[in-house]
Amino acid sequence: FFYQLGGFHGVETILSGDDDLLLRKAVRENRWAIRYCLNPDSFVLTRPQRNSRALLSQRSRWASTTVTYETPVLQILTGIFLWYCWIILAIVAGGIALLAGAEWGGFLFAAGVLGFFWKSLWDYAVTRRGAYLFRRQKLLSAFLPTALLHIPMIVLPVIFGILGDFSWKGRNSR
Repeated sequence: FFYQLGGFHGVETILSGDDDLLLRKAVRENRWAIRYCLNPDSFVLTRPQRNSRALLSQRSRWASTTVTYETPVLQILTGIFLWYCWIILAIVAGGIALLAGAEWGGFLFAAGVLGFFWKSLWDYAVTRRGAYLFRRQKLLSAFLPTALLHIPMIVLPVIFGILGDFSWKGRNSR
């Protein structure tokens, strides 16, 4: 499979995403069908990053490959990114305007909070399904506290990843 695809030819200069890029290449160039193995014996557990800086660097590295995605996928991801940015902007700007006495501040703040709850509702549905699939239902108790961190942990790594501000295995992206 690997040799039939020409290995990593065409993506060898990209620091991250070799697995994802290889699978996308298989679908794009050879029309292979990709299926996920949902057998619990195939699941691999990994240790979490040692601190928040390492976590941010890991996520930035992952996000750095998004610029290589095909246009339809990139459009969807860009839409999600802009939606998350809008939620942050609406809550922050609405809160500041509300504190400054602007009548429209409450509307903007409420719209941002409603956007956050709408996003979180869908996130919970996906997370719950994954928790049951991977037999990690206990982790659902952490959903609410981590939901508050989710948007910044998506937006910031995308920005840092596109700017090339991350390191991996002792190599810097710059």
